[in-house]
Amino acid sequence: MESELVSKETIIAFKNGEQNAFKIIYMAYSKAIYQHLIRLTKNQVMADEMLQETFLLSINKSAFFNLRENPEREFRAWLYRLATNLVIDYFRKEKSKNKYKTDQQFNSINLTETSLEQMLIEDETKNEVILQIRRLPKSQQILISLKIFQGLSNIEISRICGLNINAVKQGLFRARAGLKKRMQLNMEEIR
Repeated sequence: MESELVSKETIIAFKNGEQNAFKIIYMAYSKAIYQHLIRLTKNQVMADEMLQETFLLSINKSAFFNLRENPEREFRAWLYRLATNLVIDYFRKEKSKNKYKTDQQFNSINLTETSLEQMLIEDETKNEVILQIRRLPKSQQILISLKIFQGLSNIEISRICGLNINAVKQGLFRARAGLKKRMQLNMEEIR
């Protein structure tokens, strides 16, 4: 799902603080970035907040965006990078907060046989590919999300994730292999 690119002139106007240019950029990219944030966070409220934070950050950091040979594509990648970094920072903070939680919370979960069966039935009705993607490591989820759901090129993904192109290719290969393996195992379990 590729969003329409904005013109170089609009980007320059945005960097100069023109409000109309911001509106054009927001209209062009907000939906795709929101969907990207939903896939990464799995939470609409958090995605809404991070979308707003992404665009506020883009205003505050617009001076740091350098116009190069292909500013239209690079600007989109830059916005995705801002959004992705917000998600990574959030989960990094959450991980450190949750580091000291005890097993007591886990033991308080009441899973009866009936509720476990209900959970399994509900899982079978969900989109299996999405479910299996969510079980991949976070770095692979991000790469797959950008490639499949956002329709970005490997070069754009490398800019967004701050990886070289070979690392992106290798990460996508591993993500696809892991996804294929998980899907095969799931199919064997069903049989």
